[in-house]
Amino acid sequence: MHIGGNLPRPADPRGKPDPHAFTAEQKLIDARSLDEALEWLTPIERVEVAADARLLNQLALLPDAQHPDFKI
Repeated sequence: MHIGGNLPRPADPRGKPDPHAFTAEQKLIDARSLDEALEWLTPIERVEVAADARLLNQLALLPDAQHPDFKI
């Protein structure tokens, strides 16, 4: 529903990709968990992810971090 209301992002000029969107995409590729991705993304990169259906889906597909159980 969120994505349906978003207008398409304007195309970047040739040879000048938006650094925030470009970096956000690479961070999502590198991240192994949702927690890791959210830790790495800056506020402006989070906006880029939220505005792009493909990036938002990529974020949603990341697994939750596994927190070890401590037993005594």
